[in-house]
Amino acid sequence: MDLGYLPLLWQDCVGSLASCLHGRLAWRLGVLLAGALFANGRRTVTSWLRAAHVGPRFAAYYYFLAALGRRAELLAGLLLRHGLRRLPADGPVLFALDDSPTQRYGPHVQGAGVHHNPTPGPTGQRFLYGHVWVTLAWVVTHPLWGALGLPLRVVDGFYAKRPYLRAAASAGVTVISRLRRDAGLRTVPTPPRDGRRRRGRPAVYGSGRISLAKRAGQQRGWRVVRAAQYGGVRAKRIKTFEATWRPAGGRIRVVLVREAHGWLALFSTDPAVTAEAILTAAADRFAIEQDFHDLKEVEGLGQQQLRDIWANIGAFHVSAWVHTLTELWAWDQPREAIGDRSASPWDDEERRPSHADRRKALQRLCLGQEFLQLTEGLALTPEIQQFVGRVINRAG
Repeated sequence: MDLGYLPLLWQDCVGSLASCLHGRLAWRLGVLLAGALFANGRRTVTSWLRAAHVGPRFAAYYYFLAALGRRAELLAGLLLRHGLRRLPADGPVLFALDDSPTQRYGPHVQGAGVHHNPTPGPTGQRFLYGHVWVTLAWVVTHPLWGALGLPLRVVDGFYAKRPYLRAAASAGVTVISRLRRDAGLRTVPTPPRDGRRRRGRPAVYGSGRISLAKRAGQQRGWRVVRAAQYGGVRAKRIKTFEATWRPAGGRIRVVLVREAHGWLALFSTDPAVTAEAILTAAADRFAIEQDFHDLKEVEGLGQQQLRDIWANIGAFHVSAWVHTLTELWAWDQPREAIGDRSASPWDDEERRPSHADRRKALQRLCLGQEFLQLTEGLALTPEIQQFVGRVINRAG
């Protein structure tokens, strides 16, 4: 496959990522990413290789996927660096972390196990056999489309648990997450009344216990704040206070939110973060849920049918990076280029272009560039040009 038809953004990013791989293998990264972009039907690795016109040397790409999985952490950091150059952050960089299972079949699938099924469907299947992917996504806010998640890395995390929170604190990262209703919170330690310092280290945790259920059940103390959520400004009834929590290693900011179905608790490991900022970040975190939908339904995550664990990790990152590169390319594209509804007059023209729309627009661009280059200097009739245009639209 000729990678020269891909956008310059793709070529630049792929070249940078490939530079971290072994020189004899690096060129295969661009071929795999392009094949995953143009694959149709069930997105097995064979469909990637078929779309990339790999030919009889297909077996080497399966070994390459395992090597890619072992180097994914470094390559994900480079991709984030490219993204930050293209979309410089005005404030703190926001990441979302969540997990999602993919179902597998057959014996001897390394790393697979029985997991809770978040979407049991009409059959009511409570559990599934497969992998659970804990994914790190960079959350950015588009001026027209709102919060978008750009998946970068499969990571091993513990969410709101001590090892994860302590690692984040040592890296200078502020964690905003849900808080269990039975979390063992304590009060903030109060200084001595006489102002004198006592012997030993100052207390980190207060002596009093905090019950979130009791605080949420009290009618007093609730107030209304306005926070940017889901593309608008919404009014929320909250209570907020500081507390100490051993998994976080000290003080946190707690926000209780009153919803129609009850109440929920959020927290920030930085107590200086405002309640409004916590509510906004918690809402933007749902961009990763849309990522999981797009990765599975559009990019075909989990359909690769690999057995080696490192090859599975490598294939996951190929799907994730194709998603991210497509979104970075589409960032400044005009709406009519990626959300043309002329062939679907029943559709809403103002609807936000989906990831599938952006992916198809990128495919059409690449196929159109290839056609223009092949026919340069040739006199084609309008009928042939219209026929080729219809073929490209259907292919994309």
